[in-house]
This record gives sequence, C-alpha cells and structure tokens, in this order.
Amino acid sequence: MASALRVAAALALGWAAALGCSSDPDVERHARALEKLHGGLAADLDRLLLRWSAAQDEGNVHQQMVAEAWVRQKLRDPEAVFAVRVGLALTEEEILATCAAAAGFTGEASFGSELARLLRHADAAVRANAALGAVLLGGPGCPIETAVPLLRDEDAGVRRHAATLAGRVLARSGGAPGYAEGLLAYLDALSDPDAQVRAHVAEGLGRLGDPQASTHLVRAGLRDPVPAVRYTSALALAALKPASQADALVEFGEAEFNPYVKKAISAALRAITDQEISDFGEWRKAVRDWRQKRNQPPPPAPLPEPPTPTTPTPPAGGPKQ
Repeated sequence: MASALRVAAALALGWAAALGCSSDPDVERHARALEKLHGGLAADLDRLLLRWSAAQDEGNVHQQMVAEAWVRQKLRDPEAVFAVRVGLALTEEEILATCAAAAGFTGEASFGSELARLLRHADAAVRANAALGAVLLGGPGCPIETAVPLLRDEDAGVRRHAATLAGRVLARSGGAPGYAEGLLAYLDALSDPDAQVRAHVAEGLGRLGDPQASTHLVRAGLRDPVPAVRYTSALALAALKPASQADALVEFGEAEFNPYVKKAISAALRAITDQEISDFGEWRKAVRDWRQKRNQPPPPAPLPEPPTPTTPTPPAGGPKQ
C-alpha cells in the first residue's frame, strides 16, 4: 500500500513535469496529499479509528471520546482533510476504508455524495466504513434507495452501521417516495441474526415516531433473547410514548428477569402515564387506574356565578313631586 502511494505521488509529479506544468498548484497539492497519506496520516487514522471502534463495542465512552478527539485533532489541518478526499478517489481498499470512516469525523457534508458512492463498493470493509462515515455526518447525500438495501448486506459489519444510517435517512424522509417500502425493510431488520443490528434498528425506530414502530418494538424487540436488544427497545418505546402499549409493557416488565431491562420498561411506563412508581409490582394497578381516569369524560365546566344584584342609585335632586 505504501509503495503504491509513493508511485502514485511520483507519477502525479512526473506527468506534471512532462507536460510542463509542474508548478500547477492543484497537481502539486494532489501530490502532497498522496505523500501525506503515505507519510503516516493513513496509518495514524487507521490506528485511531480501530481504537475508537473497539471502545464503542466495549461501551467504554471515555476511551471512545479520547480516540475521537485524536482523530479530529488529526483532521484539523485543511491539508489532512484534502488528503482524505484524495484518498477516497484511490483504488487501494485499505486507504478507501480508512478515508471513508475519517470523512465522517471532518464534519463536512460535501463528503456525503462520495460516501454514498462507496456504499456500493465491492469490498465489505469499504462499505462498512462508508456507512459509518455517513452516520457520523448525519447521512447527507444518501437517499433511501441507497441506505435501506444495505440492511440485507451479507456482511454483519455493514448491516450494523447501515441500521443506524437507514434509521436516520428514514427519520428525515417521512412521506417521501420509497419511505413506506423502506420502513417495511427496516422493521424486518428487527429479526436480523446479528444482535447489534437489531439493537441499532430498535434505537432507530425510537426516532421515527411511526405508529408501526411501537407495535414491532413490543412484538419483536421486547421478546428478543438478547437483553441489550430488549433494553434498547424499551428505551425506544419510552421515546415514542405509545399509550396503546402500556398494558403490554406491564406484562413484559413483570416477566422480565434482567434488572436493567426492567428499569427501562419502567421508564417507558413513566413516559406514557406521567407517573412515578418505584416498585414495578405497583405498575399494574397504576396503569389500570390511569386508563380509567383517561377514559372518564372531562368534568363539566363550572357554571358562571350569577351577577351580584346592585341597588339602583336615586337620581340627583330626589324624586320629583
């Protein structure tokens, strides 16, 4: 990989010299970008991104923040950002994968279309990192028809990032062409064989606000064999606040053995009923009382008070004779 970059940089300068335009600032900048990638930028970014990804998988927020800070520090230099853009145009898969993920940390939405193109790349690592980069950027330039098919990718790493990306694309595309089909595919991903994919989909459904989301989160998410998926599904239901699912949440909560999942289900019930219950055993009665109160007609408005009678004031000068 390093020799390929060196050759590419030499060719860029060599062709420019042969054409008599070695002083062309664009050509020279392109060559410097290749040299920067070869000189350690690509390797440094790859190492930091691996550290960031490992911390994310472990749930180590502190280490993830440290690694992210170092990545962003590397990308503060505009020439480093330009080098990432040059790297996205190369054919070396390792460089492409590294630059695709790094593009997400630049915060530049202009990378969106380039990442969308790489989502169709033949290499799974490139597709996965392009999806990650698009997620970090918020998904600009990525249409529904590009993000959703990745949910059926053969590589689990691609599907994990695609689950988050597709959720964000759908959240901002409600009512757009392809939304209904995309939502059905997204709901089907709750049965993906990979637990991380299912958890990311459950989290994404919590942002959609679609009525179908709460039904699937209860039927599939809260029945998932993996506690992390049930936990994420319960938090998503807390965000959605579906009043129609309160009784089902009580049923699942009473049968739940994992204390963290049970607390998340309590959080969903609190969000729905606006009640503070510390003992889960009290939720059944609390929800029943809440429903009865909710179904009662509103109390009649108080009648207006009658006007206070006033004594007429006799006209000035007394009564006429």
